[in-house]
Formats: sequence, C-alpha cells, structure tokens
Amino acid sequence: MLAAGLAVLSVNVPATHAALRATRAQCVAACGDAIATDCGRITRRAHFVRCRRRLLNRCRHLSTATVCPATPTTTTPPAEGGAPTTTTPPAGGDAPTTTTPPAGRGEPPVNWGNDSSTVALWTFEGGSTKNVSTSTGYCNPTSQADLSLYNGTIAFDTVNHREGAASFSFDGNTTLAADADCLRQNGPPQWTLTLWARSTSSSAPFPMLVLDRNETGARYGFFVTYVGATGQTYACLDTNSVDTCSSLIDNVFTPDGSWHFSATQYTGTQLNHALDGAAFSDPVTVGFTPNSGTYPFQLSHVVAPGTGTGVIGNEDEVWWTDAVLTQQQLCRVRSVGVQGTLGWCAGRAWAHCNTDTGCGGRAGACNTDFPGGGKRGTCVGNLLTAAQGGPGGCNTVAALGTCNAVLTP
Repeated sequence: MLAAGLAVLSVNVPATHAALRATRAQCVAACGDAIATDCGRITRRAHFVRCRRRLLNRCRHLSTATVCPATPTTTTPPAEGGAPTTTTPPAGGDAPTTTTPPAGRGEPPVNWGNDSSTVALWTFEGGSTKNVSTSTGYCNPTSQADLSLYNGTIAFDTVNHREGAASFSFDGNTTLAADADCLRQNGPPQWTLTLWARSTSSSAPFPMLVLDRNETGARYGFFVTYVGATGQTYACLDTNSVDTCSSLIDNVFTPDGSWHFSATQYTGTQLNHALDGAAFSDPVTVGFTPNSGTYPFQLSHVVAPGTGTGVIGNEDEVWWTDAVLTQQQLCRVRSVGVQGTLGWCAGRAWAHCNTDTGCGGRAGACNTDFPGGGKRGTCVGNLLTAAQGGPGGCNTVAALGTCNAVLTP
C-alpha cells in the first residue's frame, strides 16, 4: 500500500525542473512517512484510497508552499488539488501565455471559507452584506460577490442571530442580490450551499431562501425554499423550465422563530437537501445547468415589490463552496461556523487533537480530516469544555443531535 501511495505521490510533487529534484525526494519521503503512519493499518481498499488521497492533497499543498521552493516550471501543481496550470510558449519567441483551469474540484476545503473552493461567504457581521471570503477561485475580485439591496429595506438583527453578532432580517418585501457571472453561469459544476434561517410568519407562500435561476425565458439554475403554510422545505434544480426537487422535509420552517441549519448539495449527478446536521438520505439523480441568463443571484426572492412573497424571518452565514462535503464536515460548519471563529468561544473554536483522548476519549472523535495547530486532527461531534482543555466559554451553537454520533469522513 505504501508503494502505491508513493507512486501516486511521485506524479503530484513538482519534478519538471532540475532545481527541484533534491527537494522532491524530501517531499516524497515526508509524505511517504505520513501515509505509512496514518493509513498503513487500514485494510479496506476504499478506506485506504480515501485516506491516501487526503494525505496526498495535504502534502502537495505543503510541498508547493514550504518544502519545494518556488521555481518557474512548465507545469505547476495547484495548492488545493485539481488540474495543473499549463504554460504554453507561443510561436515567434513571445512571452509564454498561462492558462488557468476552472475551479470546481469537489474536494474538501483546506482553509475553510477562504480557500479556492469557496464561491462566496456572507456573514452579515458589522452591518455588511459584502462577501467576506478572500477566495478568488470564482469571483475575482471578491467584491463581485458583494450583495446589494435589490428591493425592500436593509435591516440587520443583532438580537436574533446564529453566527457572530448579527443576521439579516427579511420582511417579505426585501431581496439581496448580486449580478456577477461568477455566481451564475460561471459558478461551480458541483457544490454545497449551507445557511442558517428562521421563519417568523406563514403569510408568504413559497419564500426562496436562495434563488439562482434565470427568470427571463427558459429557467435554468437552482433554488432553496420552504412552504410558508406548512413549514416544509426542499431544494430544486431547473432545466429548461422543468423543476427536479428533493424530497420534502416536513414541519420545520414553522413561524415560531426557531433557527435551522440548511444544507443543499449537488454532487455533479445528485441533488441532496438536509436540515440540522442530518445525513443526506434521499438523493435525486438529475443533471444541472447553471443560471445561464442575466437574472441575479438572490437571497429572499420577491415575486413583485410589495407582494410580501419573500422570506419573513432571518438568514445568517450563507456559504457556497464547490466542495462536496460529508456529513461530518457539515457538522463542523453547523457547530462552529464555516471559519470556526464566529461566536460561542472566547478563544480557538475547534479543539485540535492527536488521538481520541484529546477529545475526551470518545471513540472516533478525533477526525484527522481536519489537521491543525500542530496536531493530527480536530475533535468532531462535541467540543471540549474548558475543564477538559478546550477554549474557555466554548459551546456549540445548538444541540448537535445526529452530529454527536460517531461519524466517518
């Protein structure tokens, strides 16, 4: 198994320039040791392949940033996986031209909320509707994804929120929107969209939490909505004006002001929708064509001004990423936020660990999919109390429910 891991690694570490040959050997050795240590005892091939892929991605990022010095090469591996950037010398001795492949790798984030997998992140902190992500993987500059008032009234809620110190408050006649192509036809081919939302009124019939669908001509794109009268929620993809929707989740967005964590995912072939950390259990196989028109990306779509058809309630921390997240990764977002720095904790928001002992001893709690702080992983499913060595005053935002189970990556 180690030989197989090193064989794959030899393809991914830069070796096309003579100046990198010595450091390449160091990269291979270091990553080979990591593979042998972390994956060597895994007997099931599928689990080993997944473990090896995770480590190779981590080592590739390390090799390009730290171990192997930056040297001009014909082919440069990207920092977070995916196709390499190719440099093609044109005829006539002119300067070479560089072609950057499109993003959309479907891999787990490396730097949550700021890595190249992130399309945009809106937190509404500080009375702002701007995209707070520094990622330029899709929107470059990042300000292209800033939301502005499409209709209605700007209103931030510093009393009712789920992340940090504020959420955005919708009154049924307010829409936030952005008309950048990076949020429409140039968006990711596979993705996960997470957000917190609550309903405070049942008068709006079908409030759209997120709408990214062309409304002029044939409809293409997607939306996430709920039924005001019953509280049922679902997500749909549109192809040539035909909706293909996930199964209804009953009686959740009732107008009682309770918050819910919404996760919608498209894997490239399947649409999934789940709430409050539950596993994706009923996928729908469907093709997807992004919003191909000029109709803007929207939070809380209003059919016409003054009709009260938009969201009546709040939305908080809306994140769109091209990563196809696992349930465990979604539980991380639900527990401590996308970047793990907003709310709940006086210090570091997610406890790092080397073994399950560092997470209070619960079997499977130390997840090595999230290395950091000089340790091999992070505690998943529950956070350490201050007495256990965790950050002072650190608590999850909500009862973890199914997220408190022992989950696999």
